[in-house]
Amino acid sequence: MSTMDIISNIRIGPRLLIGFIIVILLMGLVGVIGFIGMNSISIGMDKVYSDGTIPLLEVSEIETSLNSIRALVFRIVAIPAERTQDYDRITSEIQKIDEKIARLKTVSLSPDVQQNLKKFEEQWNAYKSAAQGVFSLLSEGNTNEALVSIANGGEHSNARRATVDTFEKLKSGILAHAEQIAQEGQAEKDRTVPVMIILGFLAVIIALGFAFAVTRSI
Repeated sequence: MSTMDIISNIRIGPRLLIGFIIVILLMGLVGVIGFIGMNSISIGMDKVYSDGTIPLLEVSEIETSLNSIRALVFRIVAIPAERTQDYDRITSEIQKIDEKIARLKTVSLSPDVQQNLKKFEEQWNAYKSAAQGVFSLLSEGNTNEALVSIANGGEHSNARRATVDTFEKLKSGILAHAEQIAQEGQAEKDRTVPVMIILGFLAVIIALGFAFAVTRSI
């Protein structure tokens, strides 16, 4: 017995009901697959933001604060009259960097970036201590020692350069990590969207085929 004969032996009422049920099930299947696909894309985009964009924003602000501290250290040597307020600004920038480092520790980073972050934090601790030390020397009247510290080969100069070098590696690693996450998100979208389109198309074909078969059998 053929499929058409089986369909013809079913009464019209149940036949139409079965057809509607099949169409509804196909529509539901497409909807579920679409929801899963869109949810997967949404998760990927959230990851791009949380693990890619936020770290880039943090390192950008760290870089701004590092440049500010460098300029302010030279200001407290060159402009004694504004020394106290410049030191307060240095303290504020130091606090900002400490906060940014703490936030970076909460973000999902690649092992290489985590290692660079750890090294940067160690060198940053030495650098901020040296920057504060310059102010302490000046406050105690040890101007010559403060000048030696900020000159080439001095404690502050060496700590600053080591910190900046490691920071550049950290920034490059975070940028590469962000690009990788963005590529993964794009790849997920490229995989999901065609599957949704194909399944939707197949569902329509199956529904039309069943509708045609039921119509032929009436």
